[in-house]
Amino acid sequence: MPEKALSPESKAAEKPSGQNTPAAKPPPAAPIEKKRPAKPACDARCQAAEKREKDDLKAQQSMATSAYDLVFLTWWQIGLGIAGISLLVGTLIYTRRAAAEAGRAAKAGIDAVAAMRRSERAYVTMSHKRPGLDLNAELGYAGFTIEIKNHGRTPATVKDVLLQLDWFGVANPAPDQPAYRTDSPRKEVGFFLVAQAHFFHAESLPLPSDGNGDELWLYGYVDYSDEFGQEYRSGYARVYNDARAGRHDEKNNLVFVDKSGWNYDRLRFPDEGDKSKNNESD
Repeated sequence: MPEKALSPESKAAEKPSGQNTPAAKPPPAAPIEKKRPAKPACDARCQAAEKREKDDLKAQQSMATSAYDLVFLTWWQIGLGIAGISLLVGTLIYTRRAAAEAGRAAKAGIDAVAAMRRSERAYVTMSHKRPGLDLNAELGYAGFTIEIKNHGRTPATVKDVLLQLDWFGVANPAPDQPAYRTDSPRKEVGFFLVAQAHFFHAESLPLPSDGNGDELWLYGYVDYSDEFGQEYRSGYARVYNDARAGRHDEKNNLVFVDKSGWNYDRLRFPDEGDKSKNNESD
């Protein structure tokens, strides 16, 4: 008889008893969900506290934001301050340079005006007419004629003329600067000289008797003012040369004094006033 087919379950039941069968795996445990305890209902106090906390937090956040903005603005102010200081320093440097340039320009202008005045002002000088001294030893007098001329480009006003005689030499050397006898009597002068105009001043002086020297000097000055309001003094000094006087072919017996400080043209000093003008008796 044919054998009946056995089902798998039957085959399993027919396995020998000595063989262990594996135990069936239990199903995975379901996760236990922990339930949080429900929050108790918040009353009015709790809600007020929470509101205060939220407000405090917002206030702190606002203060932090304001502090950040303040720091930002402070840095901006510092930057602007540095920029302003830099501009101020630059302005001061520029102003100083501009002032220096203005000073140099002003000095150049003053120098230009001074140069213009020097080139345009009056120059009054003294020179004698030949032969020079007309010496009369018997009478003890020496006569001469002096030409006073304006060599400048603008007018001048002659205010004073002084001339005197003195003996100088080895035993009585001439001083470094002339000593004018301003108390000597002389006429007042006030000639107005245009450019290149002149006049003649004739005079006769007694020969000095108290001198100790072998050279007869004729010297003096002319005081004048120019159109720019400046006061000047022009010095004149010559020495009599008797050897030239004895020669008929020589027409000039007065020789230029080459000693410094005797022939000059300079501003008149404040203490060189006209002490004795118009004091000659008629």
